[in-house]
Amino acid sequence: MSGSFKDFYSRNNNPFGDEEDGTYRPWEMCQQGDAQYLKLVPARTSSAYVWRVPYLQPLTIRHDLATGQLCILCYSTATMIVLEGRGLDQLADLIAEKRVKTVHQFDPDIYPTAENEKPVITSMLIDERNSGSDQSARGD
Repeated sequence: MSGSFKDFYSRNNNPFGDEEDGTYRPWEMCQQGDAQYLKLVPARTSSAYVWRVPYLQPLTIRHDLATGQLCILCYSTATMIVLEGRGLDQLADLIAEKRVKTVHQFDPDIYPTAENEKPVITSMLIDERNSGSDQSARGD
C-alpha cells in the first residue's frame, strides 16, 4: 500500500463501513474516556484534511434541530467545527460525553446512497482561528 489517503480509505479498506454489508456509519463510538482526540474525516473527494481535536479542553456544543447543523466550539485550540446533516441529535450527546472516536462525512464515491431515516453527515467545516486556516468538506 502506498500510504496515500485515497488508497487507505478506498472501498476495500474503509474502516467506517460495516464489513458485512459496506453501509455508511457517520461516527465510531468508544467507551467514555477511551479517546483522547475527536478525529474528523472528510469525504475523500474533498481537499480538506483529517483533523484530530483534543478532548482535553472545554467544548461548547450547539445543535440546531431546524437546520441539522451541529457546531462545536473548542476553546483551547480556538477551533470551530460545523457539521451538517440529519439525525445528529445522538452525535451531539455522544460528543458531550466524549464517547465519539471518529466522525466521518458521507462520501458518495464509497457509498451509493445514504438511507433517509439514518443519520448522515453531509458537510464539515473546521475553522482554526489562531492560524487563519479554514478547511471545509462540503457534500454539495
